[in-house]
Amino acid sequence: DGKGNIINKGGTILKSARSLSFKTKEGRKKAYENIKKFELDKIIVIEGDGSFRGAKTFEEEYKFPTIGIPESMNNALSGTNNTLGFDTVTNTVLEEIDKSRDTASSHNMLVCREVMGLDSGFITLNTGIGAGAEEILIPEEHLGIDRLVKSLQDSSKSDKTSSIVVVSEGDQIYH
Repeated sequence: DGKGNIINKGGTILKSARSLSFKTKEGRKKAYENIKKFELDKIIVIEGDGSFRGAKTFEEEYKFPTIGIPESMNNALSGTNNTLGFDTVTNTVLEEIDKSRDTASSHNMLVCREVMGLDSGFITLNTGIGAGAEEILIPEEHLGIDRLVKSLQDSSKSDKTSSIVVVSEGDQIYH
């Protein structure tokens, strides 16, 4: 029946994300009419920056109380220390890197792991530090391919049997 059994579901189970109509005055008016129809007294937005901007616009237009709870896996909301989702994604990436470490060491491999973060390297930086990566590539710091290659050459000269590089999806070197 579609009801219940949602505790293990990730993301938006309501399928309400990225509503194009809500970006229009007409769409927000329809939302307001539905809020009144169902006698709601406030909106709780659990999401990221775009949803918060939409909620702010809605609150300003209709003087309707809105509460925001930051949820952004990449922790890219200013004014927050950690958002819902950040701990989960960081620990998932760390677990994956740890699982590949033994194989990398035994076969003298370079392990390169791409991590989500198109504009923000927060997950990449935190998982790279946690994993003890030799290199961490983030979109905020473009350090150059030459420096990366030199660092990896230096690592191989120091009798390391493997190297780990954690790369943010938005880093320019990687793409």
